[in-house]
Amino acid sequence: MDLADIRRKAQAARQFDHAIGVAGFTLRVPTKLESSIAWSQSVAQSRQGGGEHHLRWHRELLTLAVVGWSGVMVRDVLPTCEVAEALVLEPGAAELLFDAQPAWEEQLLTALLEHLAKRSAVEDTAEKN
Repeated sequence: MDLADIRRKAQAARQFDHAIGVAGFTLRVPTKLESSIAWSQSVAQSRQGGGEHHLRWHRELLTLAVVGWSGVMVRDVLPTCEVAEALVLEPGAAELLFDAQPAWEEQLLTALLEHLAKRSAVEDTAEKN
């Protein structure tokens, strides 16, 4: 098995799906390093522009975690859009969606934080053994 295969399998092991209505999301639990970097960036941004760094950290973690979606439409961001067009997941799209659908952001964040807590509990158990 080559390194690319191992990397794909490791990333797949961190993925989970979460549905909100007809929209389906694929999230990948960030590594400890990714989470720490997001934390540091949120603290730095909060110092520059004010604001609560926990909120920035949570948004950064979530946008990092969303690696796929289906059933998300442009009208989920622009309610007046009459054309049934899928919203493409590209850089910046998740932030627009979460700004327009804060309840979705909260649901996805809750699911992500639950998965992070489970990973932490497994790691704590492994350290004790």
